[in-house]
Amino acid sequence: MLADYPVIGSNVVEAVRYAQPQQSDDKGRVWINQKQYFKNVPPQVWNYSVGNYQICQKWIKDREGCYLSQKDIRQYQRIITALNEMIELMAGIEAVFQLGSSKEQLFIAAHQ
Repeated sequence: MLADYPVIGSNVVEAVRYAQPQQSDDKGRVWINQKQYFKNVPPQVWNYSVGNYQICQKWIKDREGCYLSQKDIRQYQRIITALNEMIELMAGIEAVFQLGSSKEQLFIAAHQ
């Protein structure tokens, strides 16, 4: 699982904030209160939007003032992992299309 939830505590979402990764730190942290956070959340996952919603931010902020059960924690971890995998797949697909268009351009130029 991409996002670890390493600190035991109240599991109450009090104030959500994202901490950018540091040079020697993990990929980023989504803090839910003063002590607890999800770590290894890449910036591109935290910032990924559909429509006008940042998916990771909206999901966790919708739970402010609530207790996160173990099921909630696992669900959020799966969301983060799924978004990361989707972003990686999309980058791979874009690379294939860019490579394909370059080959097509070379073919057209060679046959003119």
